[in-house]
Amino acid sequence: VTWSAPLIPNGEVERYEIRMPDPRISHTNTSVLNRTLTNLLPFTNYSITVLACSGGGGHVGGCTESPPMLVTTLPTIPEGLPSLSVVAISESFLAISWQLPSRPNGPNI
Repeated sequence: VTWSAPLIPNGEVERYEIRMPDPRISHTNTSVLNRTLTNLLPFTNYSITVLACSGGGGHVGGCTESPPMLVTTLPTIPEGLPSLSVVAISESFLAISWQLPSRPNGPNI
């Protein structure tokens, strides 16, 4: 995630907070305006906002929140693939069946 400093800070920025449904990440190095997010689920939608928080420096202080950014993580191979079931119908035909994976991790094809 990359962001810019607020155009009108409400005092000196003390930290940035990256908010997603889970987790909330506090980023105190205010000279670095990016953060790599890890342990995200594949092919999952996330709504991410960044807050610039200040102590106010004698002013009101508080946090300024960015508009939400909607992102989808990249797909990967499915997880939890069940076994195939193969039944001989005749000498030249087989019936093959399977269940969907427990976590597809991508679009259905």
